[in-house]
Amino acid sequence: MALPGQAIPWYLRQQALLFLAAFDPAGVPVIRMGTKPELRHYLKLIRFLRGEREHLWSSDFATLAVLARRAFVDRERAVNLTRPGLNRSRKRQLAQRDLSFLLELIGTETDAHSFCDLPARIRDDLCWGVKSSNGKQDTLATAILKLHPSGVLRNELSLLRFAKAFLETWEQQECAPAVITPGQVRLRIVEDQNVADVKNLQILVSRAGTSGSLYEVPAWCPDGERWRFQLGFLLRFILSGQPDFTRPVRKENWKVSESSYRPAEPHWYQRMYGLYSGQPAFGHDWLPITEWVEGFLLDLLHWPGCHVPDLFSEVEQSIQETKIQIDQRIADLEQKRGSATRELILPLRARRPPAMHTKRPLRACVVQTAIPADDDFKPTDLALNEPAIRRRHRNHLSAALASVERMLALRDTHKGKGGRLDWLILPELAVHPNDVDTHLVPFARAHRTMILAGLTYEKILAEQPLINSALWIIPEWSNTYGLQIKTRRQGKAHLASKERKFKDDGGVHLLRGFRPCQWLIGYPWSDEGRQPIWLTAAVCYDATDLGLVTDLRDESDVLAIPALNQDVKTFDNMAEALHYHMFQLVVVANNGQYGGSNAYWPRSKAPHVRQVFHTHGQPQTAISFFEIDDIGWYLERHDMSGANVSDWKYPPAGLNMELP
Repeated sequence: MALPGQAIPWYLRQQALLFLAAFDPAGVPVIRMGTKPELRHYLKLIRFLRGEREHLWSSDFATLAVLARRAFVDRERAVNLTRPGLNRSRKRQLAQRDLSFLLELIGTETDAHSFCDLPARIRDDLCWGVKSSNGKQDTLATAILKLHPSGVLRNELSLLRFAKAFLETWEQQECAPAVITPGQVRLRIVEDQNVADVKNLQILVSRAGTSGSLYEVPAWCPDGERWRFQLGFLLRFILSGQPDFTRPVRKENWKVSESSYRPAEPHWYQRMYGLYSGQPAFGHDWLPITEWVEGFLLDLLHWPGCHVPDLFSEVEQSIQETKIQIDQRIADLEQKRGSATRELILPLRARRPPAMHTKRPLRACVVQTAIPADDDFKPTDLALNEPAIRRRHRNHLSAALASVERMLALRDTHKGKGGRLDWLILPELAVHPNDVDTHLVPFARAHRTMILAGLTYEKILAEQPLINSALWIIPEWSNTYGLQIKTRRQGKAHLASKERKFKDDGGVHLLRGFRPCQWLIGYPWSDEGRQPIWLTAAVCYDATDLGLVTDLRDESDVLAIPALNQDVKTFDNMAEALHYHMFQLVVVANNGQYGGSNAYWPRSKAPHVRQVFHTHGQPQTAISFFEIDDIGWYLERHDMSGANVSDWKYPPAGLNMELP
């Protein structure tokens, strides 16, 4: 049934035009713009998507170009639609709306002088054309953008050292600039084992105007607090690695590379008043920052009416109090940093359930999966992306997780605890990254379970070899946000002998070591303010690094080792030795192709008590459990003057312990 045009309400016409703009703008019978204000903007959009750019104001052109790029077409099509119509005024309007899109246009331009007419203010905000002053000092813009995402400033300790140096320099300014962009900060970076120390930091004055800058402090901010916004903007620039620090860094959705409709992004000014500064906002699950940085950034960039965590109230007091807080955090991180490996050791506390009982035990499960096996890894497909192995691998993981649920029911018949599972451990290379969101995260949500799973080889940095790693999946509860999932990637620094043999036809290694930091995960077992039990992981061959286990023995309480190792006897002996020398529970989760998953702890009783479990035989899948029923008792194992001294072996020499 056809309706006359006048019978169709305006809002239905809007929806029809929006549908046509998304799927077939060329097929819309638009001849003139019309006079109805409720349809005019839709018709302008359709004309722009068809390449009809004449008679548009610069502001309208820029708005339509950004809308096309972010909501309707792919990058290449958006550039082709926009570039022919650019002039000086339209470039300025684009910069005011979307700096990132303007950078894409600059990056695709073959004529180097096409964008030289941009105002100095926009060039400064874009960090475009900024160069080092000499061989020793870089601008912050150059130091970050040329090495992103693996620059040495992108970790918590380096970040705080930069913050300290910036505030010290800011205080020395007679009149600090109203706008400080990354190109106005010069510094010398001294690298020490993937951690940076910042020297000779200078804040330069720009001749560019300040109005409309992305880095301009809000007008409502008192003069005495401008430093907190200027520091917060620069810290977010370091972490995000992009001039528009307000944009969250995400994996590119498939719709972005296709001409497909998706919700448009808000303007940077709107994003400024809703900035999320948790680790996921900066794009990488391996990024070595904790919730401390999230709280610190929230306090630096808070707006009127925004709730600020009590821990960071010093920022509102003064710049001096903030420097004291930064110094204390730097001291804490340097004290935890490994003396043998110089590894950055970062503690991450999981939030406890709001309605948690006074104390809770730790029930853990080790799943000894058998797929993938060594033979499944071929130089042409180390990431296991071929359809045949993906199907087998995914089905095996699904069956393993279903078996855990059945085994929980069986264990409840003789151990109780209401089907609870607090920690699930899977072997090295046990889970494909594409199965994390579809399999592991739903399991973690359903059972409120932390998961440590070895991931198959994955390329996480462009133009770099694949890496071997494990993933922590941590469910967290809060009264404000409910249940949320936090992820952290534990890298593997040392490749095993088999991994070193994987090379392409040109002899280039296909794998590389990658361990930005060592994570300590705090499991909250008590609501009485007690210290959590600290869990950590070393991926297979990393566990043989005596420097690493030396650094961890006074920091962690449980060491988990996801492995795919055929030398079962050596790893048996290693676990037996480490559980005493580290004086803590050591758990090995090996692949079922070889078996030998085990757990030991330094009890003083018979050997069968020290050996919590050991899975014999191969090739077979297996599921094993272990519990720490009284965590308070376990955490007192170093106290040789306490009532539980007879439960534990006498600690090894050199361990931090309490003597009678």
